Amino acid sequence: MREIKYYQSEATHDKLLIPYAKFVKLVHEITEDVADEEGGGPYRWEKDGIVALQTMSEHVIVMVMEMTYGLQLSG
Repeated sequence: MREIKYYQSEATHDKLLIPYAKFVKLVHEITEDVADEEGGGPYRWEKDGIVALQTMSEHVIVMVMEMTYGLQLSG
């Protein structure tokens, strides 16, 4: 629980947990797969869009871990 609170604190507010370059690579890989399936053209991402996507993705991951931890304590 201490770890969760630390990562939610202001100390890590501007830091991302997943390395940016690896996240960008994953986003591009998924985007290419979707483009191939739908027959769409090449998709382009702006840096701000990827940072927003990464921020929310990490937020969702932390929420799932919090819920899992809560279920573990209550179960």
